[in-house]
Amino acid sequence: MVEELLSLLQEKRTALKAIRIGLAIIVTQTSLLGFLTAVPTYLAFIQTGYWMILFVALNLLLTGLAAYFLVVPLLHLHRLNQRIRRFKQKHHQLGCQDSH
Repeated sequence: MVEELLSLLQEKRTALKAIRIGLAIIVTQTSLLGFLTAVPTYLAFIQTGYWMILFVALNLLLTGLAAYFLVVPLLHLHRLNQRIRRFKQKHHQLGCQDSH
């Protein structure tokens, strides 16, 4: 019984770590976006055109990756919270109180 709860909590920690990775990707993406807006002011587009295309492609890739690392773990976290809530209701003798 306790092992099941510990397993659910471990899965929840893993989902939270994945969300943290998604947020780190968004921060990296924001830094790249800042670089993209700063470069054209100093150099002509002809000189930086290839780099701009590369950075736009990288930005799109990071957007998709960040969305994956945010949406999938959030959905999994929601399901885990439901399972933990059912576990608490089923095993009320553990003395767990719902935070809602």
